Amino acid sequence: MVMVPKVKVNVDGNVVEVNKGKTILQVASSLGIQIPTLCHDPRLEPFSACRVCMVEVERGKSSALITSCNTEATDGMVIRTDSEKVLKTRKMVLELILSDHPKDCLTCDKCGSCKLQDLAYTHGVRESRFFQQPDGGVTNDPNPVIQQDTSKCILCGRCVRICAEVCPSG
Repeated sequence: MVMVPKVKVNVDGNVVEVNKGKTILQVASSLGIQIPTLCHDPRLEPFSACRVCMVEVERGKSSALITSCNTEATDGMVIRTDSEKVLKTRKMVLELILSDHPKDCLTCDKCGSCKLQDLAYTHGVRESRFFQQPDGGVTNDPNPVIQQDTSKCILCGRCVRICAEVCPSG
């Protein structure tokens, strides 16, 4: 039997020992702590494109914001998932994502089934102070099941990565 090395981490005051190689997102999830994500999908390699999963990690007398979906938890790491710094940064990231998104996002008909809309509501983002009229719109696609609206794309890469990593052709 192969023994997997363990690391001890502190997430929001909860000290836990986990298998080496786990990401901060996985560790937090195992503790029931929800860290928001937009680009993450457990079937895919971590990509950290959306930056919504930022957490604060103590480094001596200072701290750093890092993405939790692709950062491996290391021994002795002290992580805060909901500090003021983290929440302010998430709000800013959401404003930036919404800056190139249709203004009707917070009132569109996907109400209740859109992660971006839910996160904007949770973090108190009513509109983006960086808003610019989005480019694009619905594009023609020969596949009758797919409707692509480039004005609503947040550049998370999930659709492209699902096709490349989960459903590769050939």
